[in-house]
Amino acid sequence: MDKLEGIIFIIIVLVAFSGFTYQETQINEKKDDLLIYVNAAVMLIENEGPGAFSQFYTPEWFKGDKYIFIWRMDGVRLVYPPEPEKINQDIE
Repeated sequence: MDKLEGIIFIIIVLVAFSGFTYQETQINEKKDDLLIYVNAAVMLIENEGPGAFSQFYTPEWFKGDKYIFIWRMDGVRLVYPPEPEKINQDIE
């Protein structure tokens, strides 16, 4: 391997590593954002109880594929913004 090939190899490794690091950073940022989002929903429910459920259908909470959903342990949907007509139904 001559000097130029060695330099090219090192550049490729550095670019690959920086791409991996960037991807990891993006994933961690999304995880952090999701954790903040869910914790805010939990706090809202703790403060307002089930009366808070209607707020999860507003644009503040329902943003495309990002939304809060709540199911009871027996499989009944209590909050599901993509299909509000199917709340209070057993979906098992």
